[in-house]
Amino acid sequence: MNDFEWQSNTRVYWRQDETTGVADTIISICDIDFVYSYEFLGVRERLAITPLTNRCYITLSQALGMCYGGAPAGPAGTGKTETTKDLACTLGIWCVVFNCSPEFKFRNTAKIFKGLCAAGVWGCFDEFNRISLPTLSVVAAQVESITLGKKLKQKMFEFPGFGMVVLKLNVAYFITMNPGYAGRQELPENLKVLFRGVTMMLPDRQVIMKVKLASMGYTNYEPLSIKFNVLYKLCEMQLSKTRHYDFGLRNILSVLRTTGTNKRAEKEGTDEEMIVARTLRDMNMSKFIA
Repeated sequence: MNDFEWQSNTRVYWRQDETTGVADTIISICDIDFVYSYEFLGVRERLAITPLTNRCYITLSQALGMCYGGAPAGPAGTGKTETTKDLACTLGIWCVVFNCSPEFKFRNTAKIFKGLCAAGVWGCFDEFNRISLPTLSVVAAQVESITLGKKLKQKMFEFPGFGMVVLKLNVAYFITMNPGYAGRQELPENLKVLFRGVTMMLPDRQVIMKVKLASMGYTNYEPLSIKFNVLYKLCEMQLSKTRHYDFGLRNILSVLRTTGTNKRAEKEGTDEEMIVARTLRDMNMSKFIA
């Protein structure tokens, strides 16, 4: 029970409180327990869990346990926003994604934070470091006031410049960043300390391919995922760095969705390798230049 390999997994328990006698669904990640929020989010696709996803889950849950925000950072297409949304889905919480831009002013962020606190939902601020530095300095004070309110378990708290605001304790905020891109700001130190960083690298694509192919009804998913992965690695290595060539995660997922559609459209007993090969040809041949 105390083995880290076991504890690091996302575990679901049905527990009864000894004092009140009320039973509830508890989601445990390492030593942090979350009460399931029972928000109906519809039937949606879930992420294939890779070692990177697991590490991100652990870091974000530890940040939430300490009443801080999470800050996944890394190149495009590594699953920063998707992992945050999937963790919210695991805990049964609605996650609202905001795409940040230099036009964001502190009044805009204040309205968003007030809404998140009152509703008790998660906010994910995409490309947060595009916001201008003067605005980020005010945002630091706004986030700090929410963090303090959560630590003191208050029902109402003083929001800078807007008086008393309702606070539901399962509110959380996450920022995703692409470091090193043109026009991106370095976050102020007083804002950095309120978020726990997670470095997102390229995930294990073969795991994703294998799980997705299996979920679409392919019986030969293991060898097909290896061939798919090797083909895309070779394409990345051998082909020129032309702008429209994309052999990243986004392209892989769109190909996988089409392979699922083609599998359902074909007759029973059609060769699976042929379906995948044909889909890969149709979706990539048109991109290739002479």
